[in-house]
Amino acid sequence: MAVKKVNTEGVTQGNYGEYEYGSLSSYNPKYQSQIDNNLGKLENYGSYQSEYQPQINEALSRVTDKTPYTSKYQDQIDRYVNLMNSDYDPDSDASFLAYKNQYLRGGQKAMQDTMAKAVALSGGYDNSYANSVAQQTYNDYTAALADKIPELAKAAQDMYQSRLGMYQSLDNTDYGRWADDRANNYNVLSALQGLDNTAYGRWADDRSNLYNMTNLYQNLEDTNYGRFKDEYSMWGNAYDQQMELQAAAAAAASGNGSGKNPKGGTTLGFYDLAFITGNGDYSSKTVNNAINASEKAGTITADQADMLRRKQNLRDDKTVQTAINNTQSDYLRTLMKYGY
Repeated sequence: MAVKKVNTEGVTQGNYGEYEYGSLSSYNPKYQSQIDNNLGKLENYGSYQSEYQPQINEALSRVTDKTPYTSKYQDQIDRYVNLMNSDYDPDSDASFLAYKNQYLRGGQKAMQDTMAKAVALSGGYDNSYANSVAQQTYNDYTAALADKIPELAKAAQDMYQSRLGMYQSLDNTDYGRWADDRANNYNVLSALQGLDNTAYGRWADDRSNLYNMTNLYQNLEDTNYGRFKDEYSMWGNAYDQQMELQAAAAAAASGNGSGKNPKGGTTLGFYDLAFITGNGDYSSKTVNNAINASEKAGTITADQADMLRRKQNLRDDKTVQTAINNTQSDYLRTLMKYGY
């Protein structure tokens, strides 16, 4: 939107009675400093600079990162899955090996004890019976160890299942946190963008308000300048008419004129009454005496005198005076003071 500066114009100075309309010779802008100040701000306003852009960029990089989830427990999970799907191997089971060592030692001792008893019963001679009995005792222990295998296999399977469940639970916890972090990245990005949009809206509103205030001051200045030009035109016209009246009076006094308005009409200007009195006294009595004297001397015509009396009567009308005062118009008060 375009914003302009007031073009100040001057006028020629002139005098009329007690009023010097040369005081209107230059327009004094009332709002120009505000206009100039706002224009300077607008010229240096620049583009929007986001204070959240670095955080937005960081959050955006996390959101767009497509790196998949990697489990730190995958090796353990794979190991126990394979163990559960494989046949039980006693020799790889520490529990079975502990039982095996225990049962073999027990069987060896029992076989030796049985051999010693059998020899003692046979008179101290080693014989096949003693060997047979001792071997049977040892075999009983190995059989008992073999009977333990199904129990140990189930215990191992239960242990594998428990360990697998533990690692899967840990992995699920980690995956949940990873997924939450990704979702939180979207939330953080959305929140930062919301803050940035709010900040941009305030920046744009401030700039718009600055434009609006500049235009408001410009409109006020244009209005004031228009009134100044109207007032100048009014006083300038009055001055011209005053000059015409003076010329008419001079012509009548020298006998070279008819006492009529130089423009040939019977209507006088704004300062008719002021010119008639000639001394700045605008009281009803003084003005009426001046009208009568001017008419008798031939300075003004009878029609002009009647017009001036009507003007004076209007000035004396209380209702008119009250109405003009209520308008608070300096322009109308001036007209009432000097005649219209």
